[in-house]
Amino acid sequence: MKIIKWILAAITLLSTVLMLFIFPDTIPVHFDINGIADRWGSKYEMLVLPVMAIITMIMFEFISRFYVKKASSVTDEKAKAEISSNVKVLNITDWVMSLLFLVMNIITLYTSYSQVYPEKDLPEFDVIRAVSIVMGLVFIIMGNYMPKTRRNSTIGFRFPWTLYNENTWIRSNKFASYVMMIAGVITIIGALLFKGLASPIIMLASVTLSLLVVLIYAYFVYRDERKKENEGTNKE
Repeated sequence: MKIIKWILAAITLLSTVLMLFIFPDTIPVHFDINGIADRWGSKYEMLVLPVMAIITMIMFEFISRFYVKKASSVTDEKAKAEISSNVKVLNITDWVMSLLFLVMNIITLYTSYSQVYPEKDLPEFDVIRAVSIVMGLVFIIMGNYMPKTRRNSTIGFRFPWTLYNENTWIRSNKFASYVMMIAGVITIIGALLFKGLASPIIMLASVTLSLLVVLIYAYFVYRDERKKENEGTNKE
């Protein structure tokens, strides 16, 4: 998995470097909601995304190594298993981010190339729709792995209520994973059915509503846990 993420990051960088030899000095570097260039700049600005991808990979690598080192120093088998589970999810997140950067970079390069060389008559590409579909897939993939996390300070749905104890964490993150995957499906359907600004609005609305629903659910889980603890204390 680690090799794959670095291969994806390398492809992101090398594909950009290759295009630098093809692009003129000034190219489209920013686009409006219709995919039309609204700002032109130096072709070397295209290196920003690949560099961000590499920096992100390095950051995830340090975090992953920190948890691996922490697991090696823990003697409790349950705690060690929980840390190992978090490391796996962290690595999956890292891999997904690498893929996301690669796809976004390909979209950006393609869009810039098609507007620099309109005589090539390349097929029209809806950038906003493509980005929304990719984000929807990310929501689905990440939602699928969220239940595998255990309480930690790095990854998962970390709210004060979900961090209260292990039960609030597991129940809230399991519920949130389903909500997140549903938001991903809605985002993809919205992108396939609607063009322009409608698809990102649907994405933002579904994500915002999902977070609100998860927060409410997490609060009720937290309240139930507090009630159980209070009842246990009173019995004693």
